[in-house]
Amino acid sequence: TLSLHDALPIFASESLWQTAEIRNTKPNWSSFSTGGLISSTDAAQLQKFQREPLATQGNVICEDAPAYTQAFMSVLAKVTNKEATKYVLTTLDEVCKENREVAQLFGALAGTELDAVDVVSQLISRDDDILVARGCNVMVHMFNAGLAASAATTTKLMDYVRVEVQREGKHKAFVYLSILALLQGLLRSHERRVAFVEAKGLDKIGRAHV
Repeated sequence: TLSLHDALPIFASESLWQTAEIRNTKPNWSSFSTGGLISSTDAAQLQKFQREPLATQGNVICEDAPAYTQAFMSVLAKVTNKEATKYVLTTLDEVCKENREVAQLFGALAGTELDAVDVVSQLISRDDDILVARGCNVMVHMFNAGLAASAATTTKLMDYVRVEVQREGKHKAFVYLSILALLQGLLRSHERRVAFVEAKGLDKIGRAHV
């Protein structure tokens, strides 16, 4: 069965996702280290990672998971530079599609200041279609890998979905589909499904697309 998340590439062209363009950018990791945003160790790991062929980057993350998971989440949590944020989210989305083990590795950060679900959830309210869509996709990968959101983050994400699907014209179609994929991931829990129905979430989605 094709899930909503797996179907996303069917509905969005490569020109919208800008995958190749973003994955081939070279954010200045050293400058973020010099500015005290990330450690020099994180910067070195990211520079090393970028030298790897795109096809093997997922395996590279698996081989040194503690270092890479921390480096990626440090960037997303502490660096506001849009190019760097797009690079990390796009890379994580793509490598998680290619290697399902990658998302599981971020479970080691659960409950820390770099909790992956909490960190990524902070980014989807940014005013940029790529950041919203990639952020939603990355969280879907994490939910599929068994990572859990805290109660506070779950509530925030459910509210986010209910609001965003009603904002007609704000996002391109592929972004709405990513948001709905996030909803699908959130509703895996019976308690969340009940809460969503009681909050008339289905009615709101229906009204948004009539």
